Amino acid sequence: MTSSKIKNIFSSGEVIAWGFLIIFPILMLSNILWTPIHIHSDDYFHLSRIYNLYQSRFDFLYPQNFASLGRVGSIVNVFYPPVLLQMITAILPKGLGAITVLKIVVCFVLYLNTIAVYVLLRYKLAKSRSFSLAMAIFWGAVVISFDIASTGGEAIGKLSFPFIAYGLINLRKKNAYIYLVLGFSFALYTHLLTTLFLVVFVLIYSLFVLFNQKEWVSVVLTGVKTIALTALTGMIVYLPVIYFGHYNEIAFPPQPASFFTGYNRIYLSSIIENPMYLVMIAFVIISIFITKKISLGTSLSLIIALLGTAASSWPFFLQHTSVNVIQFPYRLFQWGLYMAIMFSIFSLANISKQFKNQKTILICSVIFSIFLGSGIYQYWFPKVNEDGTLWVATTKDVETSIDKNEDGYHLYDFPSFTDSMLDDSASWNLMNFSDYAPRHVLKDTQSKFLKYDDRAKHVAMHELKTSTNHYVETKNFTSSYNMISFSPSSDVHATKIALPVFGYNKTKLNVFINGKLVSYNIENGLVTVSGSLKSSDVIVIKQMVPLVEKMAFVFSALGWIIFISFVFKIRKNKRYKRESEGIEGKVN
Repeated sequence: MTSSKIKNIFSSGEVIAWGFLIIFPILMLSNILWTPIHIHSDDYFHLSRIYNLYQSRFDFLYPQNFASLGRVGSIVNVFYPPVLLQMITAILPKGLGAITVLKIVVCFVLYLNTIAVYVLLRYKLAKSRSFSLAMAIFWGAVVISFDIASTGGEAIGKLSFPFIAYGLINLRKKNAYIYLVLGFSFALYTHLLTTLFLVVFVLIYSLFVLFNQKEWVSVVLTGVKTIALTALTGMIVYLPVIYFGHYNEIAFPPQPASFFTGYNRIYLSSIIENPMYLVMIAFVIISIFITKKISLGTSLSLIIALLGTAASSWPFFLQHTSVNVIQFPYRLFQWGLYMAIMFSIFSLANISKQFKNQKTILICSVIFSIFLGSGIYQYWFPKVNEDGTLWVATTKDVETSIDKNEDGYHLYDFPSFTDSMLDDSASWNLMNFSDYAPRHVLKDTQSKFLKYDDRAKHVAMHELKTSTNHYVETKNFTSSYNMISFSPSSDVHATKIALPVFGYNKTKLNVFINGKLVSYNIENGLVTVSGSLKSSDVIVIKQMVPLVEKMAFVFSALGWIIFISFVFKIRKNKRYKRESEGIEGKVN
């Protein structure tokens, strides 16, 4: 950033701009910030993850989730990256309710997405404050409006898109790796499938650049630096994934072939019926007409988006290949559209000086973005009773659902969530996802929820299993981020007893009975102890941070230290170059 490009960041205009970026999430999300929230789908999964991370500032280092998601110890912290979410929850004061924390996290996700675009446009490209704000606000609004249900995953993962797009646009420049490393690191810290998409996208884009220019050395060097630094900064994510994945048989999110070939395919009617799709497509088309050209990034993005529609039949032929790891082909359509928007924003930035009424553009962007918030209202706002009051869940509603052994997507007809309702720990058993459970726990690996599975349902119900295949209920079941405690509801006489806690090889657990450390085995994916138990016995399972997590953390921290040192070196060289040019100018 140079003084010739932009005024001081602490100037009154910039302070107002940053202040508005802080206020904007409150303006856009005002319809759900002050009310209970109707949680009913995969948002329950992300709410559970956020609640678990909020319990400790270093919870992301513990592989298993003990505090929520059925409170059975899913290894979700390894296979669904929590690093960036942990950074957000770590700065929040303790004592907040789960719904309040969720709302703050949503605001942060929106805020971070707007900041990413604003910083690149305003400080790297030196575009006007109004234009930078307008594009930043539009980007953040589109991301949060479309991905509100996956705030803890794909929505926060979109933070990587601006940096990846900017790095690719400047791929021929020697410092492009800085932005690519940031983009890949943010993606790794939030969503593995988004990371996979970006890796493929960057690889294809780079190959096009290599084949169309003679000076390929700079591109190769950028690639080498990006890979080397990301290998370090991202080790906190991929090393535990590889390590625990190697030593365990994990049940990844079930993916029937019929879902891959037919579920939620993007048809023309799907686009017409979804206002967000229309907004995103319209923005890209309008930007192409305004700039009178289509960039390589936009072209590639649109091709990928097209592959995600029903216009092609490739999912049918590749349904049984590794390609189905993306779960749903429509993800290609969405990822492609988002990347097309990002490249379109940078294309518009190149001609932004031609826009005479940029303040008008900003005002329209703000109004339109707040209007997009109506989609969030429709998705999360509580149902209203006939007397005008909000339909809010109580402890009794939770108990009734648990007693009925309900599971799956039954929360569509469930009252809205409040902080006080979630103080009841049983609330974290309303949806019991089978994602990342040990395979041997499930009778059918295609079971989406534990209570749907004849074998795993007993674990979700927190029942002990004896060596003679009898099930015994538990009582006084409590949990935190690193501990689960309970007692049998009656005496248990058996040679072996499987506890209702997932067991994974190479994790670090201690099992205590009445305060005494006892040995355990992992059998059929469950922590198993030997001997009989009395109803008065108190069983406590504690998890510690494994060595592999500590090593990965240290190497990632080292990667960021190296990365920051490179950034400072680049800035120092630029400052020295400017000073040298200034001296030469005076001499001449």
